[in-house]
Amino acid sequence: MQRQGFSRTAVILHWLLAVSIFFLFISSWWMMGLPLPSPELQFRAFPFQLHKNIGITLVIIILMLLYVRLRHRPAPPDSSDMAPWMHWLAVAAHVAVYGLVLAVCITGYLSSAHTRWDTVF
Repeated sequence: MQRQGFSRTAVILHWLLAVSIFFLFISSWWMMGLPLPSPELQFRAFPFQLHKNIGITLVIIILMLLYVRLRHRPAPPDSSDMAPWMHWLAVAAHVAVYGLVLAVCITGYLSSAHTRWDTVF
């Protein structure tokens, strides 16, 4: 019996999520070094809006990935692949990572919602 992998949709969403997280991490460091906005310096708005929009999109992607994952469950692991405690630990780590990414996106949105700059999606 051959095990089935994840669907193509789940794989694409997974890698889109990974690349977006990496981009948001790097762009946040870069954005903090930009000078504060003034009448002469208006270029800061675009990177911040892009960062916010990608963060909001990540929440949507995570929800889509969870839907795909719960709707199309993968084949159970083969008993020779890993010990049961390792499988449980892998599942717990995935849940923790998705929970943390979702929490960071939500807290990022909440912190930006309480500034004078609006979020335009």
